[in-house]
Amino acid sequence: MLKSASVITNVVPDAQLTDITLSAARQPASASKEMVSSPGNSSIVRSTGTASSILDINGNTLTINGAVSGPGTVSGSNTSNLTLGGAAGTVSFTTGKRVLKNLSLVNNATATLGTALDITDGASAGNEGTVSVTGTAVLTTGGNLTLKSSANGTARVAPGAITGGYISGDVIVERYLPAARAWRFLAAPTVGQTIKQSWQENQAAGVDPGTGYGTIITSNTGSWAANGFDFNSPGSSFLYFNAGAWQAVPNTTSPIAVAGGNKSYMLFSRGNRSVTPAMGTGATPTPVILRTKGSLFQGNLSPVTLSTAGEFAAIGNNYASAIDFTLLTKPNIDQSFSVWDPKIPGSQGLGGWVTFSASTPTPWVPVPGGGSYAAGVPNKRIESGQAFMVHTTSGGANVTINESSKVANSNLVARPFGNNSVKSAITTNLYNLSTGVANIADANVVVFSSDYSNVIDANDAIKATNFGDNFGLLRNGLPYVVEAREPVTERDTIFFNMRKIKQQPYRLEFIAENFDNSIAGFLEDKYLNTSTPVSMTGTTTVDFSVTSDVASYAPDRFRIVFKSLVALPVTFSSITATKTNNGNTVEWKVENEININSYEIERSTDGINFTKVGAVATGGGNVYNWFDAYPVSGDNFYRVKSVNNRGSFQYSRIVKVSAVKGRIGYSVYPNPSSDGSFGLQMSNVAAGIYTVKITNGNGQLIWKQMINHPGGTVTNVINPSSELVSGNYQLEVIDITGKSTVIKVMVL
Repeated sequence: MLKSASVITNVVPDAQLTDITLSAARQPASASKEMVSSPGNSSIVRSTGTASSILDINGNTLTINGAVSGPGTVSGSNTSNLTLGGAAGTVSFTTGKRVLKNLSLVNNATATLGTALDITDGASAGNEGTVSVTGTAVLTTGGNLTLKSSANGTARVAPGAITGGYISGDVIVERYLPAARAWRFLAAPTVGQTIKQSWQENQAAGVDPGTGYGTIITSNTGSWAANGFDFNSPGSSFLYFNAGAWQAVPNTTSPIAVAGGNKSYMLFSRGNRSVTPAMGTGATPTPVILRTKGSLFQGNLSPVTLSTAGEFAAIGNNYASAIDFTLLTKPNIDQSFSVWDPKIPGSQGLGGWVTFSASTPTPWVPVPGGGSYAAGVPNKRIESGQAFMVHTTSGGANVTINESSKVANSNLVARPFGNNSVKSAITTNLYNLSTGVANIADANVVVFSSDYSNVIDANDAIKATNFGDNFGLLRNGLPYVVEAREPVTERDTIFFNMRKIKQQPYRLEFIAENFDNSIAGFLEDKYLNTSTPVSMTGTTTVDFSVTSDVASYAPDRFRIVFKSLVALPVTFSSITATKTNNGNTVEWKVENEININSYEIERSTDGINFTKVGAVATGGGNVYNWFDAYPVSGDNFYRVKSVNNRGSFQYSRIVKVSAVKGRIGYSVYPNPSSDGSFGLQMSNVAAGIYTVKITNGNGQLIWKQMINHPGGTVTNVINPSSELVSGNYQLEVIDITGKSTVIKVMVL
């Protein structure tokens, strides 16, 4: 058994030492090699140590399952790993080599850091260091532990005891931000400092310490200096999300984080403190490292409650570790989250929102991609110190970030979501062409699958608003970034929504996937009055410009309309229309009824212009009929439209019932309505101004429209679809005498 050692080098991986005392007594190099050559070694080295003793791990892994004593030091590197498995005592590190890749305490180990120790940011991406404290082990930092961050990566803390308290003492946590004049959505991983002490490096207003740490924070109030800001500026560079809106942080002298976590900030960063507002927008941004010092967030963070349907919440990842969104506790939260990406250049060049949704054809791909997140590559990670946005469609929701939601520094492969049905999708990218180069500004995705419903639910992702260009989807009067719908049919329309668009050239890019050849899409431009085919099997680009003409930047300028390309495999063998009692009966026979969903009956007064007046579901054999209780005065022409399961259609021949004196009144079709629009047929009523109202079950007025009726029978389109959600309503018609007629209607 060896009795002493001076300088221990050439440690082999996973060498096991029970107890070690670092001493000044000299031993030949061969002895030191022998001491660590056997994994599981039980040698106990005991002698009087001095500060000159050095244990050099030398880029390897060393496990000590006993005590560490004596005044000597450990020499580490950014590839060295140290595991402590016993009552190690105080561990000190060699000046200039106070760094480890991984520090682990296992079982019931205890240890105290006697000198400064850095956990490396890694020599390259994916090699970031980790502090891991498991079981009942406790690490006491003595204020000496720093988790480093650089362009290569950020050191992290692995999951520990759920109750927290496995790391005692202050820790310095760094967060590297690459050079970009852009907004950042951030959270602090420690408690114990003010905003000024941490992200402003506790400097006087506008002072640069020259270290590359800290950034300038400005305010637009007259009391900016007294409130801890660096400069006065037209707009605050430091915001927080409150009650659905961004508000300026009132001061930087308040704590940057509080116990329980979940504070978050939108910070406009120009770089480190050498870059000031006085340099203007042309100043070259610099990288910056923000750091905080204090107690780490450990254990489960405090839940964030979203009590109201339609509510957004900003949530900070206060852990010194990345987390996985799918591993959070989040009842009633939509299956999506959004982060701010400073590398999205199109939105005023200041960054933009990127959304990750379980509903996209490949779950969790970025929308838009191409900035910090590669297009088409799934991501469920929220990085250390990063904040994110969530939304609830139903209300009664909450989000809790747990120790078990922490993930290591490697991208995760997306897990399957839903069943294996084919998902068709159109991704729409908006590019800013103002510089002559196509820069991504915004994007959205519409997904069609039997996994989803046309009702708005947690599978749809509502859009967080960019500070600049916004190109979303309009549904029920609200903007969405991801829509999850039932399989596409001929009657489907994608309604786009433009906001905060500038007077400059743009490009729309449509990427279609998994559509068959039975459907075609057409981009309709209301401003130019054009219809452009959209490829259903690849990519289509359309350039457009926004001018001073208000119509050129109207929110609803663009939409995609789907049309059928395939005739249905059904044959109308006969169709008749006869006068019966007070109406007309239409009867038809069919053959080869395959994949037919329904039959729609259309009526005309001239045999040319037809309006839908009824529908019959399939399943009645090969003979169907429909009774028209409100025929128009004069001639009535009828035809039947067969609609298949994908919305494709074909018509029967036209039949006629002559010179019928029609009944007087009103009828509504379709009822129920699948999209919130109705056809109101006014049959044989006098000419004049009629009022149409729609109220909800509580009697609240939802929609009002005046109709100038020419007399006779006319079908009017009532289209309050942007105002109505699923439910029951009353449609009231008030005629020219003031008489009211109420019809109950339903929206699916």
